[in-house]
Parts: sequence; C-alpha cells; structure tokens
Amino acid sequence: MSLGCGGARAAGLSTYFTQQNCGKRNVCIDLRADDGPELVRRLAAHADVVIENFRPGVMAKFGLDWSALQRVNPQLIMLSISGFGQDGPESQRAAYASIIHAESGILPEGVDDEMALDLDLSAADVLSG
Repeated sequence: MSLGCGGARAAGLSTYFTQQNCGKRNVCIDLRADDGPELVRRLAAHADVVIENFRPGVMAKFGLDWSALQRVNPQLIMLSISGFGQDGPESQRAAYASIIHAESGILPEGVDDEMALDLDLSAADVLSG
C-alpha cells in the first residue's frame, strides 16, 4: 500500500505536482506513434539537455539514442537514468520508485505481519535526476 502524494490541490493540480514542475515546459510524446520519434528529434535539435529514464536500449529501439540525437544537435547533453545501470546483469530490470526504495533500504519496515508502506515522497524519482 502506498500513501501517495495526494495533498492539497490548486487549479486542478496537486501542490506536489506544481512544486516539482514549476518553471518547466513539458510535452508528452507517444514514441510508438508513427511521428513520435521524429518529433523527439525535432525537439532535440533545439534542446540543451535530454533526460530519459527508460531501461537501456529503449531509446535506441526508437532511433533516439545518444549517437542519433547528437547527430541532430552536436551540443546536446543527454542524461540516461536507469535504476540498475546501463549494462550488467540487472540492467534490464524495471526500476519504479518503490522498487528502488525497498532495495536501497530506505523503505520503512512493516508492523507485525503488515506489508511495509512506501514513502510519502517518491524520493528515487525526485532525487535521481
């Protein structure tokens, strides 16, 4: 069970969401759509930084790995965040915040036979970047 980050809301958005995204411009792109990868390349051509947190190999599958994006913008900085590294035996494991919380030891222990609760704040997601 997760307590989540519901909290107070303003203008239809949680204050947590507003705090984490203040001053950011965001867009959601479906990479599986026919024009999705091309849209990412067009945006990357004008970007300073691209941050991605897929499992290793996913960006390459869509033609959006470092070598491809660097060709459209040689000045681009790219940060790839993965929970279990870019290579090695654990690299293809999914890494959701609650998994990282548990494996790192910061997840609180349960009481008696109850399952441990996850953190109120998704520390792995917020602090990794």
